[in-house]
Amino acid sequence: MGYGAHLIRPGSTAIDPLTEPALMTPLRRSTRSLLPWRPVGYVSITVVWFLIFAVAVFGLIVAPIGIRQSSLAGASLSESTAFEGEDGAIGILIMVVIVPPLLGTATIVSASTGFVLANATLFARSLRADYRDGQLSFTVQSSSGDTMGPQGGTSVAMSLLPTWLTRWAKITLMIEFFGFVVNRNSVIVGTAWGYFYVFTVAWLFWPVSGAALWVCIAVSALLLALVAVAVWWRRSHIATVMPKSFRKSVYEYSWPNTAPGRG
Repeated sequence: MGYGAHLIRPGSTAIDPLTEPALMTPLRRSTRSLLPWRPVGYVSITVVWFLIFAVAVFGLIVAPIGIRQSSLAGASLSESTAFEGEDGAIGILIMVVIVPPLLGTATIVSASTGFVLANATLFARSLRADYRDGQLSFTVQSSSGDTMGPQGGTSVAMSLLPTWLTRWAKITLMIEFFGFVVNRNSVIVGTAWGYFYVFTVAWLFWPVSGAALWVCIAVSALLLALVAVAVWWRRSHIATVMPKSFRKSVYEYSWPNTAPGRG
């Protein structure tokens, strides 16, 4: 990449179509002695995040089975003491009202997916000659309460962000920020997903039969459709989710966003 900085300055209202790579931060030259180790570092981090993603997805599938085997000794959910007698209504209320909004599985899967794709992109770039001389990633400090995870003092470091922004790189960051940055989109979609997941697991492990089975299948299908509707409804807002430090930067003023007052 050349060093003529294709960099939108703070305060600009231009919209970059990202038909060519744009700089997210002023470019610094890489230390030549470290260049051979860059692919090793990026592929290692990609593998770590892939394992986190795999654990999250695996947990969604295996955790309910493990809970049934350990807590219910393989029995059906309807035989659990949590749903006997006067406590039955309370147990169901907890499942229906409290558990789904707190589940948050959509945010975990989204963030880890974004990290995997972003770091895999950095690994691929570390092998290319046209990206050889400049830094490939950078770190910013997010504002306190801006992102998920433990707060260290007043901010959280967000590392391994691509220095060069392309459409593909921005898609990976959009997926990452959807789960990592606190935003109403992940709350809406995550809550819809939580209701679908908990309800479906509950009737599968109850288990239901006969006419009730078809009713539960229909309700699960409607809840899954609700997830799809939530994603479609918020689709135009996903690209606007970003750390506060990215406001008025090339990330905000580039595809697929629109200029202030035009969208």
